[in-house]
Amino acid sequence: KGVQTLADNLEFLSYNPSAREAMGAKGREKVQRLFLKNHMYQKIAEVLKKCMKVD
Repeated sequence: KGVQTLADNLEFLSYNPSAREAMGAKGREKVQRLFLKNHMYQKIAEVLKKCMKVD
């Protein structure tokens, strides 16, 4: 079932450029939101602060 579903979805995307563009835009937004340098710097700073916290 998994392989057929993948094939069906790829076929759908091959015939629907607007769906491809929307999917790409959502993917780009997610990557920018999760992995931009400033975001990663914030996450690293949070981890370092937690590690340095003395009880």
